[in-house]
Amino acid sequence: MATAYNEEVSSRLRAFLEEHGFEVLVVKGMGIERFEDRPPVTSQELLDFSARVWKLAPKSDALLISCGALKTLELLAPLEEQCKVPVVSSLPHALWAGVRLLGLSGRAPGYGSLLSRN
Repeated sequence: MATAYNEEVSSRLRAFLEEHGFEVLVVKGMGIERFEDRPPVTSQELLDFSARVWKLAPKSDALLISCGALKTLELLAPLEEQCKVPVVSSLPHALWAGVRLLGLSGRAPGYGSLLSRN
């Protein structure tokens, strides 16, 4: 799991996921506490960081990128190509799940394996 968060918040997210049956092999945060205190996270910075996190647990079934403020939509397919696992990200996949709750497909080809499904 790659997060934008500091260690405390990342640890809480890990505990939440584990309480709900997920096995979290590795958690790394970018240490961001306030986005106002730093330059914007670039696509390349996020791509590189996420790929490095995945390399710490290459037998993982998936990669989770957590933080709704990170711009991840355009990175899903390239990360999946690089890591060879599904990549789930907070905002795009939350919106996808909400659309599916409305009875619509939410299908968005070109933005990773999960968003490309019917």
